Amino acid sequence: MAFAQLTYRDSLRDTVLCLDALRKNLYHSGIKGNVSKSTLADANEKRDWRIYADFAQVLIKQARALYVMDRAYLNFERLYKMHLNSSFFILRSKRNTKLKRIYSAPVDRNTGVICDQTVRVVGKTTAEAYPEKLRRVKYKIH
Repeated sequence: MAFAQLTYRDSLRDTVLCLDALRKNLYHSGIKGNVSKSTLADANEKRDWRIYADFAQVLIKQARALYVMDRAYLNFERLYKMHLNSSFFILRSKRNTKLKRIYSAPVDRNTGVICDQTVRVVGKTTAEAYPEKLRRVKYKIH
């Protein structure tokens, strides 16, 4: 069930299909046989849900430390979901990412920080995908 949660599976059927596609790698993960939907359903029914809740809290604590992504992951819809889950993220944006400056905070350029700004995403589709303000910090490595 941890696999299903971490890989964003929508249902037991989706989980079983994904596990079946990864069958060759499952042995190394400790899963030595086929996983059926009924087996997962029985496990869900018989096990106390608090076991999963406690385990999830441990995983969330580890994952909340920081998301770091490169330009390939500039997906504002995904970033907004992270924001709604009280997660933090840092990424290098693409040069053509359109952001509108709302506010500039004072910076000490001797530290390498060029600017520290509050910005919004520009463009109808991207603004709908991430309707909140973002913080943009430009930094020059000496």
